[in-house]
Amino acid sequence: MKLTRYRSLALAILIAVACPSRIQAQSKKTTDWLINFDRALTEARRQDRLVMAYFSGSDWDPWCQKLDEDVLETQVFRDWAAKNVVLLRVDFPREKRISSTVSAQNEQLKTRFSVAKTPTFVFLDPWAEPIARCGYDELRKRKEEKPGEPLAAIAYLDHIVKNRPPPVPLSAEADFNAAVAKAKSKYGILVLLITHGTSSYVTGRRDELIKDQQFVKFINANVTFAAISWPDEADTLAPAQAFRSFAASQRIMPVPFQIIVYDAPYNLIKTRLFAYDPNHTETLIARIQAQLPHIDYNGGWLTDYDVARTISAQSDRFIFLAFTDMDEGDWSRKMDEEIFQTPQFRQYARKNLVLVRVDFSPSTTRPDVLSTQNKTLADLFNIRGFPTVVVVNPLGQKLLDSKYMKGGPTAFLSELDPILQNDAIRRAALKD
Repeated sequence: MKLTRYRSLALAILIAVACPSRIQAQSKKTTDWLINFDRALTEARRQDRLVMAYFSGSDWDPWCQKLDEDVLETQVFRDWAAKNVVLLRVDFPREKRISSTVSAQNEQLKTRFSVAKTPTFVFLDPWAEPIARCGYDELRKRKEEKPGEPLAAIAYLDHIVKNRPPPVPLSAEADFNAAVAKAKSKYGILVLLITHGTSSYVTGRRDELIKDQQFVKFINANVTFAAISWPDEADTLAPAQAFRSFAASQRIMPVPFQIIVYDAPYNLIKTRLFAYDPNHTETLIARIQAQLPHIDYNGGWLTDYDVARTISAQSDRFIFLAFTDMDEGDWSRKMDEEIFQTPQFRQYARKNLVLVRVDFSPSTTRPDVLSTQNKTLADLFNIRGFPTVVVVNPLGQKLLDSKYMKGGPTAFLSELDPILQNDAIRRAALKD
């Protein structure tokens, strides 16, 4: 037995001496990236961290490969990431095989976050709201830096994490009576989150929803909201009595979790929802958005993207975003005069488009909320100059971006219309 043990030990020593590179290769650390989007969001919420989503072409893009070697596969980056973010790799390999599920997910994420090239990094809050994005130039290793010490990239990443915007608070009414009164006077539509019981499932889902930044921003911009815990029979206060009367008249039962979309002026429940997936809040928002009152739209230019999304969903039109600088951009003014102001374009737009002007003219005074929206849209759609046109379909999917084009409205619309028609046909086929 001892002889066998000594022989095994001697053989191991001989292999280590003869093949040091093999031992080193086996022990070399690599950066661990999640590849499942839902799991990354779950981890981000559990740890209250950002998701650092890396859109890459791992086996064909030399810039991704260089960034991997110089920055993302260094111990310095791994140590930083372990303390600050959840890593998600959204890869588009050409030779390496990935599952069909992951491939389909990655294509959806590319469309959802308007990623047009690799490498691109999108930083998401725990509810998939983009807060920042960057590319190779921001994270590359500088010439003066030592191998394995990409300190400029780490400083840049630190800045993103430390300047993470604080969560927006949900605008909620204090009780049922206040919510109904507010809805009747202002918005019309009241969204009620009604819970029954105090189980961890009920309280957990409620707390997640009212912190969900996608949901919060949509609610604050579009409707009145109240979170109602089903009142005990012993509660004789006016709001509790009014809610019980409302529930009885509308045949609302005390289930653990439900969302009611209520048209207060017409005393009409438009829809009831009994589920919420925190990884896919956009589905819940779409269900609520479909119930919002019809907005009369005359084909003019809007500045509020949320209003444009509602009109787009209601009328099945494409959102046409024009990023311009009318003060200092000669090409912005040329595009406006030669295309946007022409009768031909206006006639086409009235039938097919929801027009949104995202202007960055220095001389224009804007409300803070509009300035923040415009910057967010520019980051989301990776705008690098003016004018840039971005077209989004009613599902929120980016179809194209375009710069100034010679030839007036005829040339411009001849490029635009086939793309829109093909997308309309594709979406109709999916419905069938």
